[in-house]
Amino acid sequence: MRAARWSLWTRWNHVVPATAVPLTFDRVDALDDDLDTPSLYAVNRHRRMYIIERAAERGSPVHLSGMGGDELFSGASAHVHGLLARHPRTAWRLARGFTSRHRWSRRTAIAQLLDRRPYGSWLARAAHDLTLPQPPMSVPLFTWGTPPRLPPWATRPAVEAVRALIQVQAKDTEPLAPGHGGHRELATLRTLARFARHVQQMSEPLGVTFAAPYYDDLLVEAALAVRPQERVTPWRYKPLIEEAMRGVVPDSVRHRTTKAHAALEEETGLRRHRFALLALWEDSRLRELGLVDEAALRDWCVRPLAADLESALLHPTVGCEVWLRTRERRRGPLRPAHTDTGGITA
Repeated sequence: MRAARWSLWTRWNHVVPATAVPLTFDRVDALDDDLDTPSLYAVNRHRRMYIIERAAERGSPVHLSGMGGDELFSGASAHVHGLLARHPRTAWRLARGFTSRHRWSRRTAIAQLLDRRPYGSWLARAAHDLTLPQPPMSVPLFTWGTPPRLPPWATRPAVEAVRALIQVQAKDTEPLAPGHGGHRELATLRTLARFARHVQQMSEPLGVTFAAPYYDDLLVEAALAVRPQERVTPWRYKPLIEEAMRGVVPDSVRHRTTKAHAALEEETGLRRHRFALLALWEDSRLRELGLVDEAALRDWCVRPLAADLESALLHPTVGCEVWLRTRERRRGPLRPAHTDTGGITA
């Protein structure tokens, strides 16, 4: 039986050349997925769907994904903030490890660890700082979250609307967990699980079920039930899954400490598909709603961008524009709402 199973696996083992996979921003001006919310994955739609489409052509009914593994098993370094009062020696040891490994500013790290503001106060400050430059990639991660930033092409009414919404929520919103680390983990899981939902909606027309088992409630509960000091560490990469895979995968794989990222593909994709990106802003729905300055947006799109930081500002804007266009084709246009906050209504 084992030989038969291996023979079947070998028969259907297909290697896809990296050069065959579409790049970021590929045909971004012609997307037509019916999603329930705007998606950051719009910029990578064809890149993410390429393997699923090839599997569908071969009759595969299910596509298993590893989405959720990073946020579930890496853990949030922000747990150090909560450990400081209960296990100060452990907390400072972990803090030094994270700061050294990621080359974080020690001054900023200490300031974050000593910051005792409740979540509502942190949100109120985030609302105030919406138009500041993005935090650098190397900023410490011991706070409630990464403060949101609006892009330079957001209009004043858009900024005021977002700021007013956050300020209202900050008055009585509670964190998802008592401490910084638990809140960040649950917030990240919720956000990225929504992206898994988007990929499933893209896969449905192909007759493929997109499965992300790492987002299963019981698995999430089991992983997060482990004490933070035993699963969050700067010296090991995903220690829980590393132990779970002992004797299952080679030690060289189990003990790896890094993973690949797509910064090169993003930068190349931006250069190669710049015309498609610019075409997306012709008759922009976001501009019609008074939310973006089209000239500022176009100027941003024609210049070189740092893929790991600057081009990421484009992702939410692209996702919203694509979603509005698809929604209009299927359900009718949105219209501006003449309100004090500059919001939009259906």
